[in-house]
Amino acid sequence: MDGFGISDLSRNYALRAQNIDLNRSMVRLSEEIVSGRSSDTTLRLNAQFSFLTQIETDLVKTQARADALSEVAITAAAQQSSLERVLEASGSMFETLALFQNDASALTIDTIAERARGLLDTIVASLNANQGGRYAFSGTDVDTPPLVNSEALLTDLAAALSGATTEADVRALADDFFNLPTGGFATGIYQGAAQSLNAVNLGNGETATLGTRADDAALRDMIQSVAMVAVVDNPAFGIPDGLQRTLIQGQTDEVLNARSDVLELRAVLGFSEERIDRAATRLETELAGLELAKSDLLDVDPYETATALEAVRQQLETLYSITARTQNLSLVNFL
Repeated sequence: MDGFGISDLSRNYALRAQNIDLNRSMVRLSEEIVSGRSSDTTLRLNAQFSFLTQIETDLVKTQARADALSEVAITAAAQQSSLERVLEASGSMFETLALFQNDASALTIDTIAERARGLLDTIVASLNANQGGRYAFSGTDVDTPPLVNSEALLTDLAAALSGATTEADVRALADDFFNLPTGGFATGIYQGAAQSLNAVNLGNGETATLGTRADDAALRDMIQSVAMVAVVDNPAFGIPDGLQRTLIQGQTDEVLNARSDVLELRAVLGFSEERIDRAATRLETELAGLELAKSDLLDVDPYETATALEAVRQQLETLYSITARTQNLSLVNFL
């Protein structure tokens, strides 16, 4: 029985459709060769997306934790750097006071007071340091510098001490100024928040606290010990030369004690930095594991993809050859 042949038009449509499919495969495989990842996720996963979705969700959450921890690490480093500069300034202050205590004629009162003002300015500037738009010693109010400038501090302190005529009176007024909730330091010098930064969750039940503020007792004592030297020759204070010398000599132990307390702050902060670093390393490992799991799902085998690409190329060449021959068929050529 005679069969029915395929018309030329139908054959052309079939060849064209096959050509389109092969070219799409060529493009897809070429993209996968370059990127190393499947360009057709649905085909790759056989339309089973639940595991991939979970991995991508975990990646987003873990990356957010890593980013937050990175900010905390920056804050901790900023605090550590500031405290280091505070200690350097106070060390210079202690050396000056020790020299004056051993030989009162070695330095004039004006020279010591001027040096103290410069070092106080360094201490205040260190605690007002801004890292990435955040002030590290302002508690939760990270947008506000924690302290007014040192000149304003000394002006307020001199006014608070004016009228005192004995060492005991001066020290009592100074303690009130720096330590009372209603004193000048709390109401006019410290500008940060009363609330410290919250403890940071490091995972695995660990937390790190970066709660040191510029009104911390150790830092207030440090500022007070240097400010008391810086203010002795202030005309608004107006104390006699003998009392000036007595106050300066009495600050040697105060500076030394304050340095010890600030050193302890640095040690506690260093412990927190160590735990933050361990947590960051742990998160990096988690991220690497999740990325590897995602790669296992989506990445293609380079050898298999190259082999498939070569097979498609050969099919295209064959198709082009067949198409060319089909297009050259004619009654004359047939006869």
